[in-house]
Amino acid sequence: MRMSRQQGSAMIITMVVILILAALTAAVMTEVVFHQKETQGALDGDQGMVIARAGLDRARRALFKYRADGSFNTAEPSGEAQWNAILASNAMWTGAVVTPGTIALPGSRYYPNPAATPLEEWIDGVRQNYDAVANTNEFEDYLADPNAAGAGLTPEDPAGDDWATNDFVIFGQCKPFRRGAYHVIVRDNEGEAGEDGDPLTDVDDTIICTVTSIYDDGTGNSVVRQIEARLEYDPPYFTPEKALLSGGDMSLGGGAGLTVNGAAAGVHANGTMTINGAPAIGGTVTQGVSSPAPTPPATYAPSEPIPDIDPAEYADDYPADTYTLRDNGTIVDGFGNPIGSIPGFSWNAAQGRWELSGSPTTHKIYYCETDLRITSAMGGGGGGGKGGKAGGGGAPVAVTVEATFLSAGHIDWSGNYTVTPYAPAGGEVWGITAVAAKDIDMSGTGGALNMEGLIAAGEQIRLQGNVTVLGAVVAENDGNTPPGGIISVPNGMEAGGGPTITYNGGLTTVIEVATTVSIVRIERTYPR
Repeated sequence: MRMSRQQGSAMIITMVVILILAALTAAVMTEVVFHQKETQGALDGDQGMVIARAGLDRARRALFKYRADGSFNTAEPSGEAQWNAILASNAMWTGAVVTPGTIALPGSRYYPNPAATPLEEWIDGVRQNYDAVANTNEFEDYLADPNAAGAGLTPEDPAGDDWATNDFVIFGQCKPFRRGAYHVIVRDNEGEAGEDGDPLTDVDDTIICTVTSIYDDGTGNSVVRQIEARLEYDPPYFTPEKALLSGGDMSLGGGAGLTVNGAAAGVHANGTMTINGAPAIGGTVTQGVSSPAPTPPATYAPSEPIPDIDPAEYADDYPADTYTLRDNGTIVDGFGNPIGSIPGFSWNAAQGRWELSGSPTTHKIYYCETDLRITSAMGGGGGGGKGGKAGGGGAPVAVTVEATFLSAGHIDWSGNYTVTPYAPAGGEVWGITAVAAKDIDMSGTGGALNMEGLIAAGEQIRLQGNVTVLGAVVAENDGNTPPGGIISVPNGMEAGGGPTITYNGGLTTVIEVATTVSIVRIERTYPR
């Protein structure tokens, strides 16, 4: 039968439609395959980055343990020497560069020279390091039983809060994580301001950490990612960065004015800064709030953390060097043994406080469970020295004291004193002159009140009159004891009427802070 013209046209149209559908189907399948590969690539990247970040976190914690207490390696001293020991273990950086094909032993280490090793060679060396371990049963054994790991794969403590004794060796080798591993090396941040030119000695608490992650994608191909991070160690003790620091407001100037000088002559209030008159301030003047807007010369800067001011804690740290003045009028040593009286100190039962007039003959840490009021001795024109005695009347006698005064209440200090901080024998650090859990009021009357070290209050501080401080002054502003404590500063710090504060920075105190190894910067270095 001959096909009609209409039937022929219909067949042609049908074939065209089929061809179009086939083309669309092919395009859709191509798109699906493309997106599958794209998705798989993204998943590979995510998995690689997860492993790399895990390695970075492990390295950060290990570096902290090295620096903080040396518990990873008891044969090494803690502190800076620990980080230097890690850098020294990479001393092969100064020798021949490890080339591809030379790594063959399970658990072997690979320390590329970051300054000289091409990135491709670096990655290839880590891949061989990984393959050397992965080609044995060690990864499988580790995953099946972490407590029976082989060479180079020491497990994490089952409790999860620490590592096995020899697990500090995590640098320069592939460590298992999930179905892959990470490889960590660290180097000093040479070339930056503050470093010493020696790649094996850290002097600025900063380390550059490179983590290379690697795992098998299931087809025999290795997926590699690499990140680099800048890690900084926060010292365990509080070191003020400003001459005057207030956790609340701050009022400066008034009367004869105020002078703040030295290399670290900045002043900062986490609240509002008020300037009266024209105080001579040699550094920056900043406040931690943007509203109300700061009045020039003050500018805005983020709030600065202030550690908890707890004088009782510092007294407990050095019992052999501490006398405790109890709230019942008795005195004991740091172990609770009665010691009788101390020349210069007297108990004011009516006011419920301890008072000091003159200089204590024993250089110690004096911790008062009550308020403490200090006034210089009244003399008949004689000058003092250590142990200056009261005379028959007249002007205040200059008294020199080597001591640290701690109070669970307020400290009210006036007169003509020169004070340097007491340094306990064998103490780690000690730069504290006067610390009160509540307020501190200092005024130089009839002479000069010369203080050296840190003056810190848990609540408010006022400096007025002829007061000279060689050090830093910090008011935490943690509350305000009714009815305003012993001073009229309702919030923060007030300084004016003649004080001079000179601070050159670097004052390390015994006040502990929450120390850590911080990740300051992180970037992906492979693939870029």
